[in-house]
Amino acid sequence: MPSFDAQIQTLLLMDLLGKTLTSGQLSMLQYNALTALLVNQGISFDVSYTPGTRREAAKMELTTYLNPATRLVFEFDMGSASSGNTNQA
Repeated sequence: MPSFDAQIQTLLLMDLLGKTLTSGQLSMLQYNALTALLVNQGISFDVSYTPGTRREAAKMELTTYLNPATRLVFEFDMGSASSGNTNQA
């Protein structure tokens, strides 16, 4: 049976993934918490980051590996593409 700490970390990981999947956005604080929980749980993962441009928001792709044949891929927006000024010419 998993330890109490492991069970709490699993619940936190599930809650954090649920909230970020529902909103489709991921802040740096959430990203840091997510990676810490994945590492603590011993879950293999890869992260790919694409910086934002004037046309597209920054994106992050998180791939978790459940076993050699199964992986889960999550894609998140890292925020708005515009930074402050919304005036149009």
